[in-house]
Amino acid sequence: MRIKISDITIDPDIQVREHLDASTVERYAEMLEASEPPPVTVWGAANLLSDGAHRVAAADRAGLEDIEADWREGTKADAIEHAASANSRHGLPLTASERRVAAAHLLKLGKTQEEVAKAVGMASQGIAHLVKTLQLRGEFVPPKRPTGGRPSKILKPLPEDVRDLPPSTLSRLAYAPEERRTEIARHVKDEGLTEREAVAVVKAVNAEPTIDLRDIRKQAVDAAETRDPWIALHAALEAGKHLLDFDVDDLAAQVRRPERAVWLAQLDENIDILQRIRATVEAKV
Repeated sequence: MRIKISDITIDPDIQVREHLDASTVERYAEMLEASEPPPVTVWGAANLLSDGAHRVAAADRAGLEDIEADWREGTKADAIEHAASANSRHGLPLTASERRVAAAHLLKLGKTQEEVAKAVGMASQGIAHLVKTLQLRGEFVPPKRPTGGRPSKILKPLPEDVRDLPPSTLSRLAYAPEERRTEIARHVKDEGLTEREAVAVVKAVNAEPTIDLRDIRKQAVDAAETRDPWIALHAALEAGKHLLDFDVDDLAAQVRRPERAVWLAQLDENIDILQRIRATVEAKV
């Protein structure tokens, strides 16, 4: 069926894309000159758009008054669920942040972590990190006994002044002791720490629950400035241990980047250094 473009409702709560891609709109506009693009999907009496924002923009740009649409009976929740899954399956690929938005929509609709991972094409560990982030921001409380899958740990939301920390950093703070989590979050924000540094702080507190957060950086600096190379090496290796806790999908994504050759060369160099140190130590023992 054809629907007037002016009758289509574009609700920000339903759209998972951060912005429209100009080249995609242009491609659909050119397609309109020769043929009709696939129908957009709308829901309910309000014609809530769940799939086809680029096509609607192209039609509007071309001066069309209506567009072919797949109208479906349903609620806003149905439209959100369809938008999250449909945009993950076809069209312009979603960015990592857009996939997280789509996943968050589905989680809030009561979908299990396994269902969400499959719908948006994210690794299960990525969904687990997202659940932690949403909890700490006070945006989501996972069901204690979800239908299917294992129960999620319930985390107490952080104060509003630290909820704007990067999602990757927030998810790491979930592993901090609850009684010190807010203190650590404020320390991370005030000191401008990176995600890696935040991980190091969390690990230090888990190892020594009463440690003064100001002492953690001092210890690292003291170790780095020491004149004893073995102590410095040990400190460097300890600081890098968190790199072993990588997500396989995240690592693969890193390797696929254009700078992968440099990344691999640096890895080979570090391995070579450690092997030479080991050979020297073995020769002196």
